[in-house]
Amino acid sequence: QTETMRVLSRNFTTPAALLLLMANLAYGHDRHHHGDHRHHHDEFESNDTRRLGLFDGPVCQDGDPTYTVGHVTYQCVFDFEERGGNCRSPDRTTDEKIVDDEDFEFWKEVKKGKKGKSRKLTRTGRNLGGCGVDCVDWDRTIITVPTVFHVIHDGKDGEKYAYAENPRYIEDQIKVMNLAFRGKEGMFPKYYRNDSERSYPGYKEEDSDTRIQFCLQETTQTNNRRYYDDDMEKEMKQDLRVGGMETLNVYVNTAGGYLGYAYFPESKDSVFDGVTLLNDSLPGGNANSFNEGDTMTHEVGHWLNLDHTHFNGCKGPGDYMNEAPPGDYVRQKTNEDRASFGCPIGRDNCNRDSGQPNPIHNFMSYVDDNCMDEFSPGQVVKIRAAWELYRHKENYSEQFTIANDGFSCAIGPESTAAPTESSQPSVRSPPTKSPTIPPTNAPTRPPTNAPVLQCKAKGAICTVNSDCCKNQCKNKKGVLKCAK
Repeated sequence: QTETMRVLSRNFTTPAALLLLMANLAYGHDRHHHGDHRHHHDEFESNDTRRLGLFDGPVCQDGDPTYTVGHVTYQCVFDFEERGGNCRSPDRTTDEKIVDDEDFEFWKEVKKGKKGKSRKLTRTGRNLGGCGVDCVDWDRTIITVPTVFHVIHDGKDGEKYAYAENPRYIEDQIKVMNLAFRGKEGMFPKYYRNDSERSYPGYKEEDSDTRIQFCLQETTQTNNRRYYDDDMEKEMKQDLRVGGMETLNVYVNTAGGYLGYAYFPESKDSVFDGVTLLNDSLPGGNANSFNEGDTMTHEVGHWLNLDHTHFNGCKGPGDYMNEAPPGDYVRQKTNEDRASFGCPIGRDNCNRDSGQPNPIHNFMSYVDDNCMDEFSPGQVVKIRAAWELYRHKENYSEQFTIANDGFSCAIGPESTAAPTESSQPSVRSPPTKSPTIPPTNAPTRPPTNAPVLQCKAKGAICTVNSDCCKNQCKNKKGVLKCAK
């Protein structure tokens, strides 16, 4: 390692940069790309130097293999990371962050009984489209979100992920999400599963349980090359979207060369709402290091209003642990100065947060699938606030539950039980050669008895555009009504 340091020191422009490298080496190991899951306790790799921006030279070096995501080929995996290939979800602007903070603070104040205003309006008088505040009893209620998968292909590429061709991809994705959002992700024999192989101990199941889960309401299959390449996002979503803010629409294609992207919830319904997902990132797909289904979990985290753990660096929200209720954990947020890749056990590059290592095991980080396995108790609070403020549809959202097959939507009594052994996906960590799943004659749309969300006529009271038959809910003299 001493000789390695002598060689590498010639590639750094300042002694300070070299000191940063030496400090980083003290924080464990990283893992190279394409599914190499070995430990590197005694082996130094130069991955961290390039990922930290310390290397004096191009991010890709001679001999680095190219890295292809969807139909986009990057010069190397580090080029993919530097260009933000892990997630195309846009960070909030300063103004958007201010509005989000105001909404969240108002929600917390009403929860504490400090506000006597309408539970559907913020302090600025905006109607956010959900049910408001204190409209879901999280101690007794499990919210099951109807989810629609739209699989897009070009007639050949991507067609294998269609539900009618290989239903297991989508079924397993639903199961992976449910384990993650119900705090059960740690039940898998994951690679970094023991506390001794983690940066910090994992949270208890009950502390990470959002009490939100997902069921498969419908699937569609579309042959369209432009949609498949993600070149016509608005047109694609206008053609395919089902329901409103209360329904999760997932568009499975090449994601434009990214692993995926999503949009934060807004105060009004938007055609762009939903998640766009790289097809190869589905459980058992071809995206090595990212084929266990956690990309979808990450993007749905954005759909439920979570920021990246590295957003705004050490001054950002981090893992939101400052919002956590009292419990057997440290109620201080932990941050990342910049995005982490691979699985850098022990890295800690923020010195004024909780004092714990970076939250690399969090679903909102950029690490490999087999390294992320949790939402924090603080994120649970943020997610529930987002559901009530923006997405819950009263007398509709409460009706869904998961059918006995472990993934389909059903209508019936609520179940408070978290996913069980029978709900586990069939393909899990560590990723190996993608399994060949034999085609079936399964229906494109799994049968459900989902309630029909009836639209309202002109002049009827509404909360979001999707309430209205003409999809226009407008403010008329201080009252939201359906327009013609």
